[in-house]
Amino acid sequence: MQERILEIILKEKATTKAVEYVHRIIKDIRERKVPYRDLVIWKTLTRPIEEYAVRAAHVEAAKLLQREGWEISTGDKIGYVITMGEGKLYQRAKPYVLADYKEVDVEYYVQKQIIPVASRILQMFNVKKEELLPPKTGEKKRLTDFFGS
Repeated sequence: MQERILEIILKEKATTKAVEYVHRIIKDIRERKVPYRDLVIWKTLTRPIEEYAVRAAHVEAAKLLQREGWEISTGDKIGYVITMGEGKLYQRAKPYVLADYKEVDVEYYVQKQIIPVASRILQMFNVKKEELLPPKTGEKKRLTDFFGS
């Protein structure tokens, strides 16, 4: 996504188009049109599970896999998604092979993955984080929305 944002800005010199691209991505995530595999977060186990002092999302997902009979060892890449619900992030991490797309917390991906990544680039072009969220359906546009850069 960062590459595409940069490409739009550098080749087309159109910050507005880059923001519209982010809006489309967010809309697609919220409508669950983004392929499930694109939401999987991958982390590598750098030590045996029992040696982790901190409760990290990928470690908790690995523990779930172990309980399901999977053999897990140091160096394994653990793929997980963040599911809806209460609790800390590690409590909502679930191995992608055990989760269903309907369980995925799409707002986590919008707020904690998409917005920060897009904002890192677009803030250099005076685009605020709030501008990266697409307008809600039926939301009135402001006069300034009609002036692009």
